[in-house]
Amino acid sequence: MSMALIDRITRSRLGPDELAYGTLRSLSLIGGLIALFLVPVRPEHGRHLAPLFVGFLIYKALLFASVRLWPERVRTIFIWTTYIDLTFVFVFIWFTGGLDSHFYLLYYLLIALDAYYFGSRVALSASITAGALYVGADLLSPPSYPHPGHLPARVSLMIFLGTALGLLSDRERLARQKAETLNVQLAERQASLERAYQHLRDTQRRLLHSERLAMVGKLAAKVAHEVRNPLSSISLNLELLEDEIAAGSAPPADQAKGLVSSIKVEIERLTEVTESYLRLARLPEPKLATESLGELLESLCDLLRGEMGKRQVKIEVRIDPGIPLVLVDRNQLRQAFINVLGNAFEAMPSGGLVTVSAKKTGGRVEIAFADEGPGVPADHLEKIFEPFFTTKAGGTGLGLAIAKEIVEAHGGQIHCSSRPGSGTVVAISLPLGEGEEDRGRA
Repeated sequence: MSMALIDRITRSRLGPDELAYGTLRSLSLIGGLIALFLVPVRPEHGRHLAPLFVGFLIYKALLFASVRLWPERVRTIFIWTTYIDLTFVFVFIWFTGGLDSHFYLLYYLLIALDAYYFGSRVALSASITAGALYVGADLLSPPSYPHPGHLPARVSLMIFLGTALGLLSDRERLARQKAETLNVQLAERQASLERAYQHLRDTQRRLLHSERLAMVGKLAAKVAHEVRNPLSSISLNLELLEDEIAAGSAPPADQAKGLVSSIKVEIERLTEVTESYLRLARLPEPKLATESLGELLESLCDLLRGEMGKRQVKIEVRIDPGIPLVLVDRNQLRQAFINVLGNAFEAMPSGGLVTVSAKKTGGRVEIAFADEGPGVPADHLEKIFEPFFTTKAGGTGLGLAIAKEIVEAHGGQIHCSSRPGSGTVVAISLPLGEGEEDRGRA
């Protein structure tokens, strides 16, 4: 035998089912052969034991080499050698007395193994062959057994065992195939969902990029519009000063002071516009700390009461004492509240009442700012938090947009409700962090 053939035999590998089936079948026959040397054998067969043993060893060696050389044909090899194993059992039964022998039990074991591994067809064929060989072994043995009715009963049991176990094996194999098919389909569905999710993320990323580009373009157009008027005013005042100086006569002090004052006002307006846009474009991540929302609202309203009193605007604060401490960025939320209150004050140029309330509802804190202004038209409500949307002359349309960005950065929500002539309510809902309810009360 060449080295290549030896290497192929030693390197071949069987699957777990084939290995288990082949091992159990070999152990069954080996156990039967060993038992054959331990039980009484009919005298005329005693001299046949040694050749039988040698033949069995040669057969098993050839079987081992075959399954190692051709593992892809192992099923066919096992089917044909099943009948050789049944023939060896026939010899064991014949040598030990035919119907008197207990070696017929090996038939049950081999039929059960065939049923498990091959299914109903091979099991039924093996059981019929085993029954026929058992009858042959009995016919070749002396009729010394006192109960001849046991032979048909045992043969019938072999056929029943092969049929029943074979059908059960077929059902189990079919169920396993269905499970494997479902697993494959599930894996394909999961892969499809993962691809769809990745595609959705890519689309969302591209959409976000497009929205940012659109926002930049809109921001640039709005900045250009807002800056144009102050720059025109500054340019006009500087030209007037330049004309006075070029004429060789100093302008009157009051006139010069007025021109410089106008320039300063326009510069301050430019600064305010620039800072508003920068706040929207560069809103930092919230720096969270444990704060009392009730104390924050009360201190802010106390600060604004003096200025608002001059405009005949009153502020009423209604804070639920059961509001827990929460994790927020105090400065950012203060800016958001100022922007909302600023809109409420500007909605009542002739004075009125602004009511600020806060209460705990479930796992959230609900804050409401209600004014007595003329209200917001229905077609404006859905745009009121959009950047650059404004109905006020000289307004930037960024106050409520910045407030919305801040609230959402805290995991909250902001909503506006209004009816013309009935005032406006801006509601802010902020979540309570896990465990915040036990940290204290406002």
